[in-house]
Amino acid sequence: MYICSCSAVTESEIIDAIHNHDTKTVIDLINKVGVCAGCGTCEEELERIIDRERKKKRERNPELYQSLDKLVNALLQDDSD
Repeated sequence: MYICSCSAVTESEIIDAIHNHDTKTVIDLINKVGVCAGCGTCEEELERIIDRERKKKRERNPELYQSLDKLVNALLQDDSD
């Protein structure tokens, strides 16, 4: 199924970019797979896919993300001192 009809980009191509090519934002997807090159109506769906796949990554590696969250919080606290 095409998520971006203007550029003929499928959901599987988007998911591949997210998981295998360090793609984290719609801007990253624009640069990597060429979505949103025409009308831009796919942008909301792209955000939903990014959020969904990010959650999947967190669910597969909860210990890693908990450790990263702690590190980020510690760094943010250091900056506020």
